[in-house]
Amino acid sequence: MPLREGKGTAWEGGQRVPTVVYYPNKISPGRAIDTPIMAIDILPTIAEITNSKLPEKKIDGKSVWNIWRGVTDKSPHDAYFFYYKKNEMHGVRYKNWKLYFPHTYRSLNGRMGGMDGYKIEYDYDNKVDKIELYDLTIDISETLDVADQHPDVVEKIKSLADKMRKELGDKLYGIEGLENRQAGKLD
Repeated sequence: MPLREGKGTAWEGGQRVPTVVYYPNKISPGRAIDTPIMAIDILPTIAEITNSKLPEKKIDGKSVWNIWRGVTDKSPHDAYFFYYKKNEMHGVRYKNWKLYFPHTYRSLNGRMGGMDGYKIEYDYDNKVDKIELYDLTIDISETLDVADQHPDVVEKIKSLADKMRKELGDKLYGIEGLENRQAGKLD
C-alpha cells in the first residue's frame, strides 16, 4: 500500500524511513521494530549506551535503548509532533492515530522525484483545510479521515498539541512558545 506524500511532509510517506541498527551482543539481529522512533531520539539513546551526559539545555528526544534491545515496545513519548517551515505544527502522532491541523504543504502531486541529482520543483499550494484524523492501524495510506467518528481521540490529541504549543509555539496559531529557541542559537 503506498504511503501518502513524501520527504519534507508530516504524512507517513515523509516519516517512515527504514533504519538498520547493529550492535553485536547487545541488539538481537533480524528483528523488526514497529514502534515509532524519530531522529530526535538518537542522541539520548547513544548517550545512554555510552553513559554520557546529555546537554544541559532541554532536548526533545528520549532514549529508545530499551526498544532497540527488545526490553519493551512502548515508546518513551506520549506523542510525536511534526513541525515544518518556520515553526508550524502540521500534525501529531499519538499511538496509532495521526491528527493533522490545517496547513499548506509541498507535494510532487504524483510526479516522480528528481533523478541523477537533478531536482524537481514542488507544488506548494496543497492544503489541509480542516482537522483530519487517520487510524494508522487500518489506513497507513492516510486516505480515510475519521475525525468525525472519533471526537474523543481528536480532543485528546488536540490537548497534547496545546501543551506542546505552550513549550515550542506554533506559527499557525500565533503562539511564540515559552521554551522556543532561535535555530542555531544556544541562548
